[in-house]
Amino acid sequence: MVKDIDHWTPSELGKPNYLKKTRKALLGGGLLTVNGDEWAYQRKTMAPEFFMDKIKGMIQLIEDATAPLLEAWENILDSAGGSTEIVVDDYLRNMSADVIARACFGSSFAKGEEIFCMLRKLQKAISQQDAFVGLSALWKHLPTKSNREIRNLVEKVRLLILELAKANVNENGAENAATHNGLLRAIVNGAHGAGHGGTAEDFIVGNCKTIYFAGHETTAVTAIWCLMLLAKHPEWQERARIEALEVCHGRSTLDVDALHRLKIVSAFCPSSYN
Repeated sequence: MVKDIDHWTPSELGKPNYLKKTRKALLGGGLLTVNGDEWAYQRKTMAPEFFMDKIKGMIQLIEDATAPLLEAWENILDSAGGSTEIVVDDYLRNMSADVIARACFGSSFAKGEEIFCMLRKLQKAISQQDAFVGLSALWKHLPTKSNREIRNLVEKVRLLILELAKANVNENGAENAATHNGLLRAIVNGAHGAGHGGTAEDFIVGNCKTIYFAGHETTAVTAIWCLMLLAKHPEWQERARIEALEVCHGRSTLDVDALHRLKIVSAFCPSSYN
């Protein structure tokens, strides 16, 4: 059996069915839960939005989302006399959510804040439900307060995402469809194709949930680990700071060439992924 499994690739094995059943409320029918042709269609729909030429165009958006975070930390340090302890988790989660909202959906964190907050509440409610080991399959069908809360949150998130998608279509219009390259536009267009098995609304909601939840959470966790490792190794922190000051000296904004010259930072980031 082990030998047979070794001959299969992860895409051929597919995702387990329990993931689609137990996490449907949280992840919908996005890339993280579907298999086979439907997975291939969704990946083909969204992958072009993450090609390098598109990523290069996001640098300014990422910088715009990061500036308020740094200003907030500087204000905290100034008010504390130059030295204090800052709990960075929520700051970095909000920053990564802002990056996702700006770069992928063409909106600010203010517009997407309600969706992010509801998804976090939904995640917490589902994790509490999982505490009933062996009974979760039955428990989620009972008319409990937590189940009503989960269903209510799922419906609210669904309506907010569809409202955002509708606003995106109205804003850009058919005449701008060829020039607008946002991920949300790609998802909306893909929803009207024949490569997925559900409704157009389910396709939009499922894939937006995937990006909103999985994208911003993993980005925030990676940034948190990166800061923790830098704090643990102050000598590398100082080397990275000197390099950044040299590369960014005299620049008003960053570009791809400047990022390529940040050798120490580029070498340090993979350690955070691990």
